[in-house]
Amino acid sequence: MSKETKMKRPKVAMALKIGGIVVGLFGLASLINNIMIFSTTLKQALEQGYPKEMVMEAIVPSQLLPGIFEPIAIYGGLALLMFAAGVVACKFLPQEEVVVEEEEEEVVEPVVVDPGF
Repeated sequence: MSKETKMKRPKVAMALKIGGIVVGLFGLASLINNIMIFSTTLKQALEQGYPKEMVMEAIVPSQLLPGIFEPIAIYGGLALLMFAAGVVACKFLPQEEVVVEEEEEEVVEPVVVDPGF
């Protein structure tokens, strides 16, 4: 039997990295949702007969721009902070030592039975 030690990364670091990715995906979903809401609002206003230039002038600064910048700033910033905290945690937290024991395999020889003919 031989013993081998392996270094295992902290679970907190992995959880922070995964959490950062999940928050980033939520931000992406929110960004897509806000763009779809803008598109729907634009279609509805144009169907009611408003001129396109007037509608774009009114809803781009009040709906589209905040709908784009807020998810990027909030979710993107939080995701970046969580992922960066996970990377820093990998560097500074102590790594766990795991002892892996390798057992030698026993060699089993096949038993031959004489059929007796």
